[in-house]
Amino acid sequence: MQGRSFNTNEDEVATTLGSDTNFKGTMTFEKPLKIDGKFDGELTTKGSLIVGQSGEVHADIRVGDIVINGQVSGNIAADGKVQLNPTASLIGDIKAARLAIAEGATFVGNCDVNPAGAATTRPKPAEVKTTPIVTKPSSETTDSNSGKAGTK
Repeated sequence: MQGRSFNTNEDEVATTLGSDTNFKGTMTFEKPLKIDGKFDGELTTKGSLIVGQSGEVHADIRVGDIVINGQVSGNIAADGKVQLNPTASLIGDIKAARLAIAEGATFVGNCDVNPAGAATTRPKPAEVKTTPIVTKPSSETTDSNSGKAGTK
């Protein structure tokens, strides 16, 4: 599904974890999967994943493309596109080739979006030159006996 816009087309979904499903563990799959229930663990696919509006996913996710309509807590690495629709909530980091966030979606985390897949390097911060400030010692001293200031 890479290279084209991916939407929640129900006709493309091969498997659905229904809203009454509660799955814990590691899942690997190839054909498009939709999660309307609860999933806790790891998800890996080169294909597509749809998190339905009633879906709750707590997982580290490695996918081709992902569309989120429900709640996801975990990091996402996508070879293609990460799409957060208006009802989406994502708490976690994103690393993807493309990212689309609709108005109303919630995203808390960091993202690294790099369409070319090139290595990302941060530029070095500009060098700041500082000049030391020299202060002269005060000629004023305190008389330890009287506590009054005086001069030498």
